[in-house]
Amino acid sequence: GAPERMAWQLHRNGPCHTGELSSAIACGNLSDAANRANRHLVPLGLKIVCRLPKQRIRNRFNEPSNSHLWKLVVLR
Repeated sequence: GAPERMAWQLHRNGPCHTGELSSAIACGNLSDAANRANRHLVPLGLKIVCRLPKQRIRNRFNEPSNSHLWKLVVLR
């Protein structure tokens, strides 16, 4: 399902913006997919996280977007 596709996409391709990731894994609710994936990943020392990027992207109207950057990280 979406949680598995999300983890695989981030592992294979690295950080992705919300729109790119949503399209790549055919999922409209990335937060839910990440929460479900993290139930399995955290015990393995991994976690899917999202943050606003330092350099925010602009939408087609040249306004700052709320698109987040999603990535798979190793927990310490």
